[in-house]
Amino acid sequence: MSWIEGYKPEWVLEKDKAEELVKRWSKNWIGKSIDKTFVGWYEPDDSWYEDLPIILIIGGDRIEICWQKFDSLSITKNQIDINNCMSYEKKIPYKENAHQALNEAIGKKILNVKLGMSSMTLEEKIIPMINSLDFELENGFLTIFNALDENGLSNVPANV
Repeated sequence: MSWIEGYKPEWVLEKDKAEELVKRWSKNWIGKSIDKTFVGWYEPDDSWYEDLPIILIIGGDRIEICWQKFDSLSITKNQIDINNCMSYEKKIPYKENAHQALNEAIGKKILNVKLGMSSMTLEEKIIPMINSLDFELENGFLTIFNALDENGLSNVPANV
């Protein structure tokens, strides 16, 4: 069950599976431009709702990107109805072109997409973690990163 009606995220957290996921999706994105963007909007605070998937319109498709926990990534297509997004029986508005980092990517051609990695040490064991989806754009970057169980956005390339 998902917290958004109709949305069926496919969470991956293993490096190999995440790389496979990004490779599969990115081959459809390379050479296309980001036409529009949407973020869930929390009306009481008039702010971006970081827990909800970020939506990029690429080649007419709604690409839904979302992070959860420390390193779980989901990329889906055309699952969220941005005009009627329901979560726990409440309508959640999706606002178009509402975040500065996303606005800077609009109209720019996608040149490359990479998976950003980091690691943490636990009991002397190094644990690799996926932490960002990095879009190299014509004259810029868009990084959608894991902000510890939320989505984060930046126009600075991650250290990959």
